[in-house]
Amino acid sequence: MGVMLMFGILIKLTALTLIPFIIAIVMLLHPFWKYKGELKKQHMALFVTNLTMCLGAMLLLL
Repeated sequence: MGVMLMFGILIKLTALTLIPFIIAIVMLLHPFWKYKGELKKQHMALFVTNLTMCLGAMLLLL
């Protein structure tokens, strides 16, 4: 999907499929609410980083 975005192929369709995929993966792989201390900070940083990619995909829909 990233390659399709890089080359501008079906941008809106790619963004639409990328958004739910990112949200699902973020929730499964970075559950920061389950951790404490330094591990929580690390997962929170990854969580926010990946959600930022999701917001970027939403901007492509405009």
